[in-house]
Amino acid sequence: MTDLKNTPNLGPANVKYLHGIGVYSLEELREMGSRRAWLNVRENVPGLHCNFLYAFEGAIRGICWFRLPPELKAELRAFYLDVRHMEE
Repeated sequence: MTDLKNTPNLGPANVKYLHGIGVYSLEELREMGSRRAWLNVRENVPGLHCNFLYAFEGAIRGICWFRLPPELKAELRAFYLDVRHMEE
């Protein structure tokens, strides 16, 4: 199992948030997926920014979040905005 602390994009805050939802390894994060992980973290951290969603997806792919393909970042951003819109 890959420790989250050794994963691109995941600093101490990200790791703490993921531990708070029971995710302790990169494999567990991959299984959950970035969107579900972000939603679960957001239950404990209201107002969680979209950048965390990018960070989780980048970690899953093993790349820095700013290297995510533009189309994927657009999809993730749309997901983030949809969630925010549903809460209003």
